[in-house]
Amino acid sequence: MKNQTLPEENRIDTVIRDVRALSEGDRVVWDDRTKPLVVRDSGTRDLLTIESEPVTQHAVEVEGDWANANTYLLVNQRDAWTGERTGKVILDMHHSIKVWRVN
Repeated sequence: MKNQTLPEENRIDTVIRDVRALSEGDRVVWDDRTKPLVVRDSGTRDLLTIESEPVTQHAVEVEGDWANANTYLLVNQRDAWTGERTGKVILDMHHSIKVWRVN
């Protein structure tokens, strides 16, 4: 069964387009998730590009606050050729998602 979308009144702000806007302890949901996850850690790594020098990619680690909860990595998407930020957030390095901070 697919989750229902979290009511908009529980969202604190508009879609997060840069994970640097998130702080440890923030609660987030994405796409059709209804159960919030908590930002546990943040960091950076060097990302190699095709046409330019390596660029810094920012990331946050989120997980549920219940037993056996999964941990996810949310990163700022970067263009593979130029390294420019796309304004999208990627889940576990696979696909872009819409992320909201929630109460």
